[in-house]
Amino acid sequence: MLAGFVIAVPIGAIGALCLRRGLQGRWLMAVATGFGAAAADAVLATAALFGLSLIVGTIVENQELLRFVGGLVLLYLGARMIVHRHDFDAPSPGTVVAQRERKRDLSGAVSTGFVLTLVNPAILIAFFAVFAALGLMEHESQSGVIIGGAFAGSMLWWLTLIGLAVGLRDRIPLGILAVTNGALGAVVMLLGIASWMTLLRLYL
Repeated sequence: MLAGFVIAVPIGAIGALCLRRGLQGRWLMAVATGFGAAAADAVLATAALFGLSLIVGTIVENQELLRFVGGLVLLYLGARMIVHRHDFDAPSPGTVVAQRERKRDLSGAVSTGFVLTLVNPAILIAFFAVFAALGLMEHESQSGVIIGGAFAGSMLWWLTLIGLAVGLRDRIPLGILAVTNGALGAVVMLLGIASWMTLLRLYL
């Protein structure tokens, strides 16, 4: 749990998305995003614990493509966050629009959290390092407990972050809330640009 929590803590694209959705009052969307990220953390924790050559090799061999696609997705999400920075409320739960959006948006939120986390090679390396530091690499027989703990620790962080955002939502003036939403969108776009910059350095 400690490994999963520590690795999830740095505020990146997923953190910005969860914060923004929490500040919007769309806590279920934020939880779905965090769940997708935690599920990807569990997959990467498995790869780190067992040294799964297939997963590790695929990520390493296709890191250029993953960085390009990841950067493109981050730019799109960041721009969308900026455009919709004044959207604070989700449709009422009982409306047909809300029910239709919930089915579509929740699956999309899970997918976004999962994919953006899975394609980040740094998280896989972090799991290798943290597992080694905690002496967990020698306990493959307890892999289920270790992987489940990594998922639980990651999910604990996302729930903490989302809870903080939801708790602060009603205490922040709407003007500041809009600026915060826009700033979070800008952070996500900058992360996308940074992903592309690291890709360009490989060819310079």
